[in-house]
Amino acid sequence: MTLIPPEYRPGAPAEKFKFDQVLGPEVKQPEVFKETVSNLVKAAFKGQNACLFAYGASGSGKTHTMMGKPSDPGVIPRTLEFLFKSIDGQIDENDRLIASGNILENPMSFNFIKDALRLKREQAAS
Repeated sequence: MTLIPPEYRPGAPAEKFKFDQVLGPEVKQPEVFKETVSNLVKAAFKGQNACLFAYGASGSGKTHTMMGKPSDPGVIPRTLEFLFKSIDGQIDENDRLIASGNILENPMSFNFIKDALRLKREQAAS
């Protein structure tokens, strides 16, 4: 997918992005988890870093996808359930498990990410 930023100037390069998957509005919560997050959790158990990034306009369904509702949990509750079921009986009280998470729901967060990516590109070019 190629996106042209709003501040597009003639001659400026367009941004290109590659997606692993794009899921339509008909996809239900269990399938979203199975197709996107379950493999991230499995990779994390093997020592790999994992990140799930949900981005979109206000009202586009990010919170619904991430949190869901009690009768239809989203990816965060499903991930926690998957994690706890996966470690049940495999660790003892002397084992140490560290997990962390961040939720950025501020439009300024996108500017921070965009600036960090720009800085990384500039550093790679020099």
